[in-house]
Amino acid sequence: MVYYTMDDLGMSMEDIPKLEQLKRKLPTAKVTCFTVPDWEMNGVGLSGNKEFKKWFEKNKDWVEIAIHGLTHHGTEGNLPYEEQCEKLKKALEIMEEFLPAIIGYKPPANDSNPDTIKAVFDSGYDYLMVGSNMHPRGKFKDGAVFTSHIQVPSSFMYWNNDNSEFISKGFYE
Repeated sequence: MVYYTMDDLGMSMEDIPKLEQLKRKLPTAKVTCFTVPDWEMNGVGLSGNKEFKKWFEKNKDWVEIAIHGLTHHGTEGNLPYEEQCEKLKKALEIMEEFLPAIIGYKPPANDSNPDTIKAVFDSGYDYLMVGSNMHPRGKFKDGAVFTSHIQVPSSFMYWNNDNSEFISKGFYE
């Protein structure tokens, strides 16, 4: 089984064709999309996008939504505890209908401070991913393995030059 993560799923549907192509190339792949509920504080996000809601309903068996900041401002993880909790809870509220049973959070730009883990867990999340480090809390099956953005040599998996096609060579064929 291949697990793939995608950051910055946010304002538009432009990444959906890439996800669909990935699914065709790697049919057993599971994808976690780290999503930005209120992209750049402009009130636009996937939660209000009817086209995304329809697509997600058809694909939720292989696509999981996790939170990647409320607004994608890199400073969210360096706020005081109370402000982090406020933004974390708002993000959950906005994306509630899309979230799985185990809810993850990855701060924009991996920005965090000593209060971040406590704020994430106190706000109702089940794991925090900072860089390639996973900080889980309960709810995981024994033997669960966590990784972040597996680096695969570009000769195996890549997008073509105009980003319109996902290519997999050798290793996955």
